[in-house]
Amino acid sequence: MTADEYFVEPSSSSVPDFDYAEWALNTAAAKRVGGMLAMRNRKKLIAVRDQFSVRGVRLAAGAMDSETIDLCDHKDRFTVAMKAAGIPVAETIAANTLDELRSAIADIASTDTEVCVKPAVGVYGRGFWHFVPGLNPFSLFSTIDANEVDPEVYIESYARAENPSTLIVMQYLPGIESSIDCVCDNGRLVAHAVRQKASDRQTVFTGGREVEVARAVVAELKLDGLVNVQTKADAADNPVLLEVNTRPSGGVGYSAAAGVNLPLACARMLLGERIGDTSLSSPVVIRRSDATYALPRATAALNGWAA
Repeated sequence: MTADEYFVEPSSSSVPDFDYAEWALNTAAAKRVGGMLAMRNRKKLIAVRDQFSVRGVRLAAGAMDSETIDLCDHKDRFTVAMKAAGIPVAETIAANTLDELRSAIADIASTDTEVCVKPAVGVYGRGFWHFVPGLNPFSLFSTIDANEVDPEVYIESYARAENPSTLIVMQYLPGIESSIDCVCDNGRLVAHAVRQKASDRQTVFTGGREVEVARAVVAELKLDGLVNVQTKADAADNPVLLEVNTRPSGGVGYSAAAGVNLPLACARMLLGERIGDTSLSSPVVIRRSDATYALPRATAALNGWAA
């Protein structure tokens, strides 16, 4: 699905006293927009949600309040909250000092699982490391995307860091990772697709235990719009919650290629239209290709049912 119209947002640095929320509201009303999926400045938009409603614009910003967005952005607090809600999560300990890091690694290792670490705040998996005791330090330079390191090498490097950010030390989950793209309506899961990545391809399917974890998270946090929930299987192959991104994942296009057009489903949800059946009868494998293909002209018009 492509846009019939696009325009560039004004730069706040070039417009004195620029009010993004006011601009977005006036622009949406002027263009007779019925639904808006926010990607930027979401807290500012949430603060004036009622004004959007008065102007007939259904606003979706990932969550119903700013506090939930903050919670999902801070994985240390997020994990504690989800555990308290009875949702399966990996054992996690936050660390802000060298002593806390050493202690957290020892405590997680005592649960008879391997250990990993990542920043409490971050995206795209940056800063994730799987601890492998005794691993040759040179492997950091001779492997690609392994993200494995000897814990003592990591600790030594951390000790030299200037003003390091909060880390979370976690149980390492050995199973397959799943990315669940979710269309949510104020805590209700209305459409979804599960993606499991392997090399240059992704397997896309609907339904399953991963979805039930996502459904529980969506309801607990009252998520709203097009969001992404990530799980990973433990040693017993049970899906465990990793994190929630309250914005669409960059991989949502794989789901559309498999036949589950979630951006379209989200647009229809925002406009109060019938979403239709978005389930897949069987898994679909999508492979990335670097070749160039000529495609017929596409449109974002919602008056047709072709996804």
